[in-house]
Amino acid sequence: MKTILIIGSILWIILHYIIPHLYTKLCVPLTPFGFIESIILATAPHCEAMRYALYISGNNIKYMWFTMGAGMLSLIADKLCARVPK
Repeated sequence: MKTILIIGSILWIILHYIIPHLYTKLCVPLTPFGFIESIILATAPHCEAMRYALYISGNNIKYMWFTMGAGMLSLIADKLCARVPK
């Protein structure tokens, strides 16, 4: 289970890195004609899918940080709390 979480996190980070590079290559061509073309490509299905995937990957990375922070706080609380002896 731990391996799946680590691999999943790494995949989201890789996806979040790759998508903007693909988006600028495929949806916003760097030419004078690309300026006009980007108006048409903004609503293309593949460009919308990349924007959505970037948004989702960003949210997943944010929640990954929240989860790691909560886990660390839980670990610290377990180590620092006084236990009542039996």
